[in-house]
Amino acid sequence: MKKSGAIAIFCHWRTGSSMLKDVLVSCGMRDCHHEFGLIHGGIDGAGVRLYYQIEDYKDAGKYVAQMLADYKERADKEGFKHYGLKVNHTLQAPGWKVMGPIFKAEWPDARYIISIRHPLEIVKSIERLKIEPVEDDIMRSWMSTISATDELLAKRDARVVVYPDCFVAGRIKKVVRELGMTWPKAADSVFKASKINTESLDDRKRFGDSHPAEVAAFERIASYAK
Repeated sequence: MKKSGAIAIFCHWRTGSSMLKDVLVSCGMRDCHHEFGLIHGGIDGAGVRLYYQIEDYKDAGKYVAQMLADYKERADKEGFKHYGLKVNHTLQAPGWKVMGPIFKAEWPDARYIISIRHPLEIVKSIERLKIEPVEDDIMRSWMSTISATDELLAKRDARVVVYPDCFVAGRIKKVVRELGMTWPKAADSVFKASKINTESLDDRKRFGDSHPAEVAAFERIASYAK
């Protein structure tokens, strides 16, 4: 893995990706969204338009390409050794079909980090927010990320971080080292295990009985983090 340059954190929503981004920032990654601001509603906005095919979704790729090119130019000008961003909707089909090639063209040397979480805990996290999506809709959205994830893993272009497991077990420190960054003492305070909600083994079993394909996909991808 390259030891400097762009870092792309790809994820489904509610997978601990903000925690992952905050940890990497504390270890030296400059967050492009924070440093330079959002353009045209952000890459997540483009991903949402592509996934749901709403409004000007056919033009979403142009926004993504412009943002990535602009971020790279500014980061190079500022001399950032490590810079990156977190995007929630890039891996979802049909978003990846459009945005995958754009990332590879505009950020050709990017290091990819994929944040995942047990599907039941994604569902429960969204339910706690009291927003609209129902369980089957959430699982369709989650499963739409699997093809792109498999593509990145097959090419060995990505590292997997399982939330909260990799933080609890300390594997996140290995990921940081692989990225060419060091773990400062300040990073220890970013993750608070006491604030993590996890479901019981019985609940996971019942969920697995109802959603065997989704759980099997999670377990297979999670195995890359070991």
